[in-house]
Amino acid sequence: IIDEGMRLNRLINDLLDLSKLDAGKVEWNVTDTVPSDLVSRVVEVAKARSEGSGITIHWDAPDDLPTVRADVDRVLQVLTNLLDNAIKFTPAGGRVDVRVSVVDGNVVRFDVCDTGIGIAPEHQAVVFDRFKQIGNVMTDKPKGTGLGLAISKEIVEYLGGRIGVESGVGQGSDFWFTLPVGTDTSEDVVPDG
Repeated sequence: IIDEGMRLNRLINDLLDLSKLDAGKVEWNVTDTVPSDLVSRVVEVAKARSEGSGITIHWDAPDDLPTVRADVDRVLQVLTNLLDNAIKFTPAGGRVDVRVSVVDGNVVRFDVCDTGIGIAPEHQAVVFDRFKQIGNVMTDKPKGTGLGLAISKEIVEYLGGRIGVESGVGQGSDFWFTLPVGTDTSEDVVPDG
């Protein structure tokens, strides 16, 4: 009963987020943000869940990366969703890696890679669609709402980035997104949090 109540609560929150995004009613607070701060906050919270599942999380987000233009709360929502999915679809003893790097000097790329079950090529094109879940929803009993990746896509694209997946069945998945480099390139940007 508790699990089902939590699932329904997530569904309601996801539907509210999606309707706000569709209606243009989201209040955005876009600032220059330190990427390593975003990743460390999300990984710290996810470690408790992953350890209970026998999954290790490693992260690499160098402190010398440029800032990104981001709404901190919304990007934390994206990272949390990707990390939760990686944990959910990785068997015990698996590993999840979160990496941040600069691409072409003006874009920062966030990667959440897992050693999980992977996604067949024909399903990769639709995982970001609303209410889309891979597998048989009657027998596989998915724990999500099928909205997390769709919401993540809306957030990333609003912020001027892109989102995607690279995967193979039995080979794990790499969900990634990009954000533009921030306008403040000085060394004295204070991390959020």
